[in-house]
This record gives sequence, structure tokens and C-alpha cells, in this order.
Amino acid sequence: MMDKRNVFRSRDIKVMRLLLAALFLAVLSPALAYADCTNPPGAEGDLVFNDDYNVPQVCTGTNWVAVGVLNPSAGGSGCTGPDGVEGQILYNADHHVPQYCDGDDWREMIGYLDAPGFLGFADLTDQATSTLVSSGILQVNISGSQSINISGDGSPEYRICADDGCSSEVQTWGSASGTISTGDFLQLRLTSNAALAATNSATITVGSSSDQWDVKTSGSVTIILTAGTSWNVPADWNSSNNTIEVIGGGGGGDSPTIGDGGGGGGGGGYSKITNLTLTPSASVSYAVGTGGAADTDGGDTYFCNSTSNCASIGGTAVVVGAKGGTMGSNATGGAGGGAGSGVGTTKFSGGGGGTAGTTAGDGGAGGGGAAGPHGNGGNGGTSTTSGSTGGGGGGGANGGSNGLNGADDWGGGGGNNRFGSGGGADDAEGNGEDGTAGGGGAGGGDGPTAGGDGSQDTLWTQTSDSATAGPGSGGGGGGGDEDPGYTGVAAGAGGGYGGGGGGGGDVDTPGVGGAGAQGIIVITYDSSS
Repeated sequence: MMDKRNVFRSRDIKVMRLLLAALFLAVLSPALAYADCTNPPGAEGDLVFNDDYNVPQVCTGTNWVAVGVLNPSAGGSGCTGPDGVEGQILYNADHHVPQYCDGDDWREMIGYLDAPGFLGFADLTDQATSTLVSSGILQVNISGSQSINISGDGSPEYRICADDGCSSEVQTWGSASGTISTGDFLQLRLTSNAALAATNSATITVGSSSDQWDVKTSGSVTIILTAGTSWNVPADWNSSNNTIEVIGGGGGGDSPTIGDGGGGGGGGGYSKITNLTLTPSASVSYAVGTGGAADTDGGDTYFCNSTSNCASIGGTAVVVGAKGGTMGSNATGGAGGGAGSGVGTTKFSGGGGGTAGTTAGDGGAGGGGAAGPHGNGGNGGTSTTSGSTGGGGGGGANGGSNGLNGADDWGGGGGNNRFGSGGGADDAEGNGEDGTAGGGGAGGGDGPTAGGDGSQDTLWTQTSDSATAGPGSGGGGGGGDEDPGYTGVAAGAGGGYGGGGGGGGDVDTPGVGGAGAQGIIVITYDSSS
């Protein structure tokens, strides 16, 4: 006979019976009339602690059933955190679950399904599509051995293990019918649905008792628009859970005339709206701002709630819009797309293009970074007025820092991204280094040198094809040289979406200003299906 003992005081037994009633009513089938338990004697609802397996057991009216993990190797001097003796039960308010001390550790008390039965597997939500997903590992509470089989969606399988970590398998993964025994552990898996917000279910049956395990895919959909003018609202559009974000196009850098460096183009602004009401399957209009070529403004980006009154960012149907950055003009840097002229509930300004030096041989200035959800774009760096100077660095994107100023011989380093890194390194008499991860391109050093290109701070991934996008940083200005006979090299282009182009450096044949990057619209919603 197993040595079972009741370690609870009379007050504890009363409290535990009430606790067990609440714990098991949710998982037991409709109440039946049972006889008392034997070995040891007990009435339905009595709770004892089994010293052989170091687990509490409850009398179901016919059998003593474990309400925890069978652990014959446990049993020691007690538990800590908090201190407790073997068999003691407490309620863990942090995790909202009763626990017992098995002599070594505090263990979670668990419910069961009656004769035969097993624990209910926790349903999963927000899972990736077409992905193999596994359940938790749960211990069955049955008498002897019982048949087991599985059916359902997503090619479900089960495995039987000897422990709660499945470090030792009794039966490996499969779907064929089998046999499971007292104390075994069970785990399920299936492939999630290929559709969004869709559920695949597996039904596991042990003896005559069954449990359904549901796995639901995420309903979040991200759509990126970089071209076109008309969008059909999806049939599963959710007007109570969506965001629409826009970035204006970056301005182009100036291609200077002889006598000064070129100003950098301004970065595109950022705007956002949440929970826009649209009619499913309706058509709406939008515009994606073009990136400014050299000496050209960037275009405005905006999204409308209809197909009419949508000809400009000032149209009455525009619900969210961001201004494009303006071009560099001679040595003067272009303005970034201003938040004050945008449309939306969250708005940030693009960084301004840097201003170049105004003497022969001066380098071009850096382009401004695009704004994003984390903040304004960084301003482009300037170039020095002293002849034969390096270009300014491009501004960082989306809350990044300003580009560094060019100096005699040296190009300015690119502004860092919002994490404090990624700006192109400065250099003497060499081409500017490209930025990375939203950091700005560096300015070219003294001489006819190229500015480094800006880069993208990747934030969004399109659901349909995993294409990525994000705000872009500014390009670096080209290096200048006052010595005769040189031909200029192009300044750095704006990166990602909305980065401003760097200004060209002044040489005998001046360098061409860098192009600004185009704008973007990003739509995210939780499917209502």
C-alpha cells in the first residue's frame, strides 16, 4: 500500500475542498454519484498527499487522482521562495494558480478529466501562417493504459514522453493510433493555417475522453504602396484596428554652378492616422511622392477616404499626408517636409538639407534624413567656405542625428541612426562612405569625390511577399576642389524612403546633386475575418 497521509489541518482541508471545487468544476464532465475511495479510505473531494509520488491527490468518488506532476524522485528538506514543508499548499498571486511543495520545489496544481482523462491543452493565437506549432507538454491522469488517437487540420501529430521536458520519448512524433499509460506526458503539434486570422484544430482522444486544441494565425496585415493611385479596400478591413503611415519624397541636392558648393535636399516628412473608417471592397485614391532628381523638389504623399477631392495634399478627402522635402538651391539647403503642413494625428518633420560653402572649390552639403514614427529626420551637414573642402554628411533617419560638417580636406561623417550608429565614416580626400541601417552617407573628401549614399531604417515587412521598407537617411555631399581641370562626381543619393540627396561639390565641371528617395504609404490592419 502506498503511504498516503493528509498533511493539512482541518481548516486547511475545508479551504482546499472549496479550492478544488472551483479548480475542477471547469474541467469535469457533469457531476455523477460516486462511491468513496479506498486505499486509503476517503470521501469524494478529500485531498491527500502521496509520499511515493510526492503529489497531492483528490478523491473523485472512485479513484485517487493526482493533481500535479508525478515525481517519485522528489521529497527533501522542503521548499524555498517562500519557505514551505513537503505537502504544503499555497496560492501564487503573481501567476494566479495554487501550488504545492513536493519536498524540493513549488509545483503548479492542475485539473484533470475524469476516468480516463488528461489536461486541456492551451489554445494558441497570433501564430505565423503555414508554420509548425507545438503545444505545451502535459501529463495524463488515467488508470492503466488507454488507446490514443489524433485527428484534425494541419496534419496534426502527437508524441508521448517520459518526463515533462520530453527529454526522453516513449513514442516519437506521429499520427497513428497508439497506447498511452499512467504517468506519461503528451505533446501535440500541427501546421498553422496558410490564411490570416484562421484556425486549425486538432482533436486528441484518450480512451473515451477528447480535447480540442486550437491554433489561430495572426490577423495582422501589412500592405506597402510605392506606386499607383487607387487602392481597393480589403473585404476583411477592420475599421477599429488599423494604422496608415506616410512619408513624403526626399528633395534632390543642388548641382552647383561654378563658385559655390551645392545645398543638400530636404528629407520627407512623416504622418500617421489610426483606426480609419473605410468601406470594405470600396475604392480610394492616394498619391506617393516622387523622389526629387537633382535640383528638383520631392513630392507629397497622401491617402484619401474616397476617389474624389484627392488631387493634392490639401484635398478635403485627404485623411493622412506628409510633405516632401524641397531641393537644394545653389548653396542653400532645402527644407524638410514640415510636420505643420502634414495631415494626421502623429506627425514629424524631415531633416533640412545642409548649406554649402560659397567659394570656388567648396564641397556640397549633406541631404536631410526622412522623418519616421520615432521622430524627426536629422539635418544634413554643411561644407566649409574655404575652397577645396569636403562635403557635409547626410542626416540620420527617423529620430537619427544630424550629419557632421565637412572641413578642409575632410568630408563630414553621416548622422547616426536612432540607436547611435550607422553613419558613414568621414575621410580625407576619398569618396564618402555609405550609411547603414538609417545612418547618413558621409561627405566626400577634398577633391572631386562622391558623397556616400543614405540608407534605410527598416521598420515594415509586407505580409504578401516579405518586402521590407523604412525611412531613409540623407546622402553625403560631394567633395570640392578649386584646382583647375577636374570634373565633379555625383553626390550621395537619399536612402530608403524619403531621404534627401546630397549637394554636388564645386570643381571645374561641378558634380551633380544626389537624388532624393521617393515616398511611401504603409497600411496595417488586423483582419476582421
